[in-house]
Amino acid sequence: MKRTLIIITAISFASLLLAGPGGIPFESLDSGTGIRELSMGGAATANCPDASAVFWNPAYLDTVSRNEVSMSIETLFGGANFDQISFVSPAGIYGGIGASLSILNYPAYDKQDAAGLSLGDGSMKDIAASLGYGKTLFWGIQAGLAAKMIVKNIDDATYTGFNADAALFKAINDTFDIGMVFKNVLPLSVKYYYEEEKFVSSARLGAAIKILDRRLKIALDLEKTFIGTPVAVYGGAEYNISNIFYLRAGAGTDGEFTGGAGIAWQDIMFDYCAGFNELTVSHKFALSYRFGGYELSLKAEPDIFSPISGNKKTYIRVTAKTKYQVYKWKLEITDNKGDVIKSWMGAGDPDTEEVWDGLKNDGMPMDEGEYRAKLTVIDENDIGVSSDPIKIKISANTQYNIPMMGD
Repeated sequence: MKRTLIIITAISFASLLLAGPGGIPFESLDSGTGIRELSMGGAATANCPDASAVFWNPAYLDTVSRNEVSMSIETLFGGANFDQISFVSPAGIYGGIGASLSILNYPAYDKQDAAGLSLGDGSMKDIAASLGYGKTLFWGIQAGLAAKMIVKNIDDATYTGFNADAALFKAINDTFDIGMVFKNVLPLSVKYYYEEEKFVSSARLGAAIKILDRRLKIALDLEKTFIGTPVAVYGGAEYNISNIFYLRAGAGTDGEFTGGAGIAWQDIMFDYCAGFNELTVSHKFALSYRFGGYELSLKAEPDIFSPISGNKKTYIRVTAKTKYQVYKWKLEITDNKGDVIKSWMGAGDPDTEEVWDGLKNDGMPMDEGEYRAKLTVIDENDIGVSSDPIKIKISANTQYNIPMMGD
């Protein structure tokens, strides 16, 4: 009886600490990983293009194109902290794989017996490990599975639970993605000393849209937990400034508001998130590093040129290392209105270089200003993948006159 009271006290303390719904085993570790996704209110089912895909949507693992390792820390109410490390890797035509390890350290709590007398300080820790796999099946639909093992340490006792998540993901086009995740699909329980708790299953549907030349991403998730609770809604947005700075904000019907920012430097990313709820303000920090894998990118040399003097052309270098065989490709240059003013296209692998002279069809130079170039490929699975757009500037360095008839 004494141990049962200690367990109930510990679980109640954990639910209060993280403002989570009571009665769900290990709800503390179901609160989410990935600082970028958490900054966007946890709207991540169709919006997890990083190492957090193992947690949010394992089907997305076949979309991840580069190896990535990510580490994060989070400060919580009362001195608790949540540490996490994850890794994802593309497995070529075999899909994508990922793994994650999370540790939640709780602050000491007061143990009490049946009479309400103190038994001293208690200690508690949660540890979760996941292995995920994702693969494209047909019609561009990706499926994934994540196996989970969760361990709860309460004083000198250890309790272990196992379960799994199943997921789907589909990139509808270059700007719109959808995803669905079924969490805790196995009818298993966590057995404590004298009692047990069943894992609670849920279904989560998400969508993400990328607009303003993919600089702004807006995501929305709906989740139904099958314990009679209403549908939860999570939403957020991210704005990308020059592929270097990222501003994010989000909120959910769980009462938490989030905001954050990220800084990218070459293959290193630093992210910060602040979460606000009725209990406290939490701070989350993450550092990630990407390497190897596949890459779709463009580089203009020079990125500033003049069709009438000096550097009269720019050479657009193309890097197109893809997981699956390329069926067709298209490279487009757009003006500040988004209109396509120059394009190249073909079948099979893209050309390694394209030359742009900055001239109109009638031979006259384009207007001065900033233009954008973007490469899109369609692979053998009929999935479209686009590079990040690059800027190319046309600048007239010398005065020139348009010759009149008879001159």
